[in-house]
Amino acid sequence: MTLDIDRLKRLNAERTQEDWEACDRGDYSDFDGNSRVIIGDDRRIAVVQTDGDPETMANAAFITEAANQMDAILARLEEADRFEEALRQIIDESTGVDEDLNAGEVWCLETVASIARATLTNGDENGR
Repeated sequence: MTLDIDRLKRLNAERTQEDWEACDRGDYSDFDGNSRVIIGDDRRIAVVQTDGDPETMANAAFITEAANQMDAILARLEEADRFEEALRQIIDESTGVDEDLNAGEVWCLETVASIARATLTNGDENGR
């Protein structure tokens, strides 16, 4: 699956903007006490069926956390893309080539770019 940052940004802008919350498990009249309702801005957004199993409880928590942190996630991904583009430009300029990289140079570039992307998107103690 290819990451489509523009689509994520568009969907993020259109979704309910208030903080999302996974309510306690309970009976919401449609799942006999085995659901967690996810709400945002006093609006029912989704229902996650759960019998209290840690995995299904985590599914509801994951949806809310991902929604609440989407702005930061998108900013990090854009930062990684800008860094990767700048890195490619530096390597192209330093090697004096554009599209004529040999297999070793391509592997090196892709490896460095992958490490940079992983570092930027995973972060560290210093928030980099």
